[in-house]
Amino acid sequence: MKDSFLEIATPSTPVNSNPKNVFKDSATQFRNFLIARLLINYGLRVGELLLLSINSRTLNRYSGNTSLTIDDTQDIEDYRSPKPKIKNEQSKRRIEISRDDYNLISYYIENYRPDNAKSDLLFLSLQYPFPPLSYSSIKKMFNIWDKQFRELYPNYYDSKYTDSIDKLSAHVCRHTWATLMLEYAHITAMNSSSSHEIAISQAIESLKKAGGW
Repeated sequence: MKDSFLEIATPSTPVNSNPKNVFKDSATQFRNFLIARLLINYGLRVGELLLLSINSRTLNRYSGNTSLTIDDTQDIEDYRSPKPKIKNEQSKRRIEISRDDYNLISYYIENYRPDNAKSDLLFLSLQYPFPPLSYSSIKKMFNIWDKQFRELYPNYYDSKYTDSIDKLSAHVCRHTWATLMLEYAHITAMNSSSSHEIAISQAIESLKKAGGW
């Protein structure tokens, strides 16, 4: 299901068109694809996504590790309503991201994000005067994806399956990430512990830290 979602969000290229992507221009396709990856690969809340800036990504020159800083911008000129915000103190965190996702963010900034935008926030409208995306922008984006997803994969919505969904949304992405993350963290913890109870406790703590709970 995750792979199918990323498939319909994958942008077309000059040599490989993606007929499943319903967004028309290349800049919108790439921006939305990056949003989809960050939401489902790292379980970001929508507010956290909307607070990312061009300086949120970090590359450690010595280790080569790449990360994303989740924090409030404290931007008094952010006039979005409702204004995105960090949910709690635990939500302020630095999460490791793949080098591929780091490179995708850099590529988006260098090639698609408007150079003359007044805001340093990462995700902007691609229409002048390039305001930052809002909660309603993300909701609209997912409504479009949900319609396409439902048409292409109706079985994912079939209630006879225990893992079916009612609607494709950013919050579903977060829950999907949490499920996969908990499974991975539990397997990792079991490798260093003979107790299932200890392993699941460690896995839950790891998930809470990564997810900002």
